[in-house]
Amino acid sequence: MNFLERILDFFIYFFRSKPEGYDIEKYGLTHILLVLIAFTGAILIYKYREKIKNINCKNKLVN
Repeated sequence: MNFLERILDFFIYFFRSKPEGYDIEKYGLTHILLVLIAFTGAILIYKYREKIKNINCKNKLVN
């Protein structure tokens, strides 16, 4: 099995139409943790956006 066939098999499996039978419960512990992680990440990116921009600009100048 070559690389392209493995990639195609992965995409077929990942985007399969039949559900696994496991749903995340709305407003359950898993759901709330995932939402909190996403919001925390967004807040950190927003808070440090200038520092992130400066780091990216310096890396472009060095490379």
